[in-house]
Amino acid sequence: MKLLAFLRQLSEISIELHQKEPQYWEYLGFHPYIQDTDKILMLKRGYWSTFFWGSIVQGEGVGSRIFPNLHFEEWSVQQNSGDTSFTISPSPNAFLASRQGRILFWEECFENVSKNWSYTKELASPFLSLLDGNAAWDLVESYAFDLNNKPHGDSLYDNQELYRMFWNILDTSHGHSVLRNLIDNLWQDFEYLPIAVPEGNLGCWETRIKNILMAQAEKESELYEVERVVPFLMAGFMQPHGYDPEEGAHLFHFPNFSLTSTNSLSPVLSYFQYHESEFPATFKDDLQFKAIKQLMGTGRLTYCGTEHYQAALELEAQGKPLEAWNALVSASYWAGVNGYPEEVDKHWQQAIDLCEKQNWTDAHEALTLQWEWYSNYPKDE
Repeated sequence: MKLLAFLRQLSEISIELHQKEPQYWEYLGFHPYIQDTDKILMLKRGYWSTFFWGSIVQGEGVGSRIFPNLHFEEWSVQQNSGDTSFTISPSPNAFLASRQGRILFWEECFENVSKNWSYTKELASPFLSLLDGNAAWDLVESYAFDLNNKPHGDSLYDNQELYRMFWNILDTSHGHSVLRNLIDNLWQDFEYLPIAVPEGNLGCWETRIKNILMAQAEKESELYEVERVVPFLMAGFMQPHGYDPEEGAHLFHFPNFSLTSTNSLSPVLSYFQYHESEFPATFKDDLQFKAIKQLMGTGRLTYCGTEHYQAALELEAQGKPLEAWNALVSASYWAGVNGYPEEVDKHWQQAIDLCEKQNWTDAHEALTLQWEWYSNYPKDE
């Protein structure tokens, strides 16, 4: 799917939908557009690595996280506030189903499903066709009409098992299974830490899995030797900052939308600072360890991503383009959150160049489309 054509079709559907049902949000749970003021804020904050195309409410954007070596149809869908970004769907074709799932965790909404489902599906139909979402929608329909799945009140905290059940229906991937089993293990044993970082294709859930393990390893670090803790911390630190942050003290199956990477990484960086002399040489020699050094202490409040950017250039030269991409994303997160928009621009342009060299066509289109929009946005606003 060409992304410019996707945006145009989405805009046409949005206009028709608003004319037909001004209150469509109550049925679908999202808006098929994003306010310009929200989009520019999120891009200035360094989130050029998300291709924005919708919103939940004002200030909460929806977009596809760019996995440069994959096609748009395989990118996860994110909810973004400008300061943080969380995975809310494993792919565009599961997005509307995931939004229905969120609505169904309100007791009154669940009770009204049978009265409104046909109309909701009618409103959703154009999006389901555009996003190829009918299969995921059918799974949600079978869930919604099973009274055993009725939530108890409107608190996700009281309905974690239902939430887990819903997501296991929606996403049967290996990475998702690893994520849910990891969270279950941590609920059964608050001191749990696996022997090693999970391997294999974890898909869009890799970042959240490794961030959970990073937070858990730091939280329980007094129980383990440095050699056991550091691999988990480094695996999490190497993930693109700004996406799916986690903290060890408040872990649930659903994401914590109020948490930022700046805050979640703070205790990890303190651990690095305190135990630096004990680190194995293999970790101290890593290209991104220079970034860790800059972020230690109060550096996270002033860091503009320079060391991540330099690491990206070196990784690309070494023939590691995906690692280079991740370093560029992290560089822009820190440049954006700490107020260095000119550095964000530099990282963005380097990412465009990287995509062109690697023939990552969908990623290149997404980056250049948003760059053109961003460049033409009025500078005085």
